[in-house]
Amino acid sequence: MRLGAFIDLAGFSAGRYNLPVTGASSADIGITHIDPPNVVVILR
Repeated sequence: MRLGAFIDLAGFSAGRYNLPVTGASSADIGITHIDPPNVVVILR
């Protein structure tokens, strides 16, 4: 079983962003809720 969460930063330049958290899991488990659904990311 695998479970993970990530924020996709592809294509973003320096700045402050409120981005969604994406969940990923193997086929034998599922994600029903992510909390917090968004995070603030600062790229320098």
